[in-house]
Amino acid sequence: AVIQDLSLSNYQLTLLITLLLALTSFILFKQKRAVHVAILVLIATQIPWIVNFNKSGTEELLVFNAGRNTLIGFRSGNRVLFVCDSSIAPHYLNRITHNYMLANNLNAIGVDTLASVDFRKFKDKKILTIENSSEYTNKLIETVKPDLLILRKSALKTNEFLTKEISNCTIVMDASVYRSHILKYCTDSVTNRDNVHIVKESGAFVQALSTQK
Repeated sequence: AVIQDLSLSNYQLTLLITLLLALTSFILFKQKRAVHVAILVLIATQIPWIVNFNKSGTEELLVFNAGRNTLIGFRSGNRVLFVCDSSIAPHYLNRITHNYMLANNLNAIGVDTLASVDFRKFKDKKILTIENSSEYTNKLIETVKPDLLILRKSALKTNEFLTKEISNCTIVMDASVYRSHILKYCTDSVTNRDNVHIVKESGAFVQALSTQK
């Protein structure tokens, strides 16, 4: 289990191999240059830690391209909370979250499940996630006044709620939104698309909230 959980990035793996070769060369051939190489490698291994330390105040929100599923990340420093729907396969969730954590040298994680209508506050931002649109959607948005509106699954089945009243809100249509609903939305042009991010078209949505040093 310990070996299974131990993962190395390509950068770390390259440094490890170089270090082993340098030490082997020194032991077998007594080459002083190998010692210098080993020292340089040990110094280089600290670079990810330094980068991670400098990013310790990073706060960002991510909506991943998780195919038919929804996966949202709330990152604060080196901690990240992943929120996803209950239908996402565990191995698929682990593959996406693992790559993100490894690339950013994150060492703490939490996982939560999305509700059909999910409201959260992250720092000073109000995030509303909707799975299905209904006759009450307009009223809900008017009441909550979200800074970020995440639409998933069949939330675009009716798009009348995309009106000027929420033009100051960033709208994210994640990859789980049905393609036919997105095409209908694009055809109807019911709102200005400047504040709309379609994950199927543009890839993962990342919003940097702040970087505190």
